[in-house]
Amino acid sequence: ESLRGSDERNRTILQTAMAGFWRTDQRGRLLEVNDAYCRMSGYSAKELLAMQISDLEAFETDNDTAAHIKKTMAQGEDRFETRHRRKDGSVFDIEISAQYRPAEGGQFVAFLQDITERKLAELEREATISILKILNAGNDLHGLMATVMGFMRELAGCEAVGIRLRDGSDFPYYNTSGFSDEFVKAEMHLCVKDLDGQLKRDEV
Repeated sequence: ESLRGSDERNRTILQTAMAGFWRTDQRGRLLEVNDAYCRMSGYSAKELLAMQISDLEAFETDNDTAAHIKKTMAQGEDRFETRHRRKDGSVFDIEISAQYRPAEGGQFVAFLQDITERKLAELEREATISILKILNAGNDLHGLMATVMGFMRELAGCEAVGIRLRDGSDFPYYNTSGFSDEFVKAEMHLCVKDLDGQLKRDEV
């Protein structure tokens, strides 16, 4: 009775924990999950228990995941970062702390923490430092803007980037990358001018 009560208390703790919890077999099939991971992933417990790690993994290949399982079995435990895919298709960063337990045919228990906000903060900090280094390079304004634009295009993974600088009451493109000449010419100005070349403004 004492052991049964202890087991029930442990399950209650796992289900009410803020961190996600998994129990899986050696093939990566989910055997148990808690409410926290259901909230993270958007899946119900019933849906998750019909899945395996590769169904949720958005960063590692199947071979990578299999290698990770073997590594954890050999070491007894592992701690690493990866990315998981939610039910709606979005991806989030996660930190996993896993342990291998040889009993009951060999199973894994893992605690999973959503670290998306932390990773975004790290990315923002690194981007700020990189931009400050670019600005301290001492190039002319056009060269600086071209370098910053190239950096931002790569960082964001965008196909095209443009920088506008104020010129009087308008904000024309100062530099672009990836846009066609026709697009830049058509969208050069944000403000509309009348036939006399004066800016059109809304009535006050």
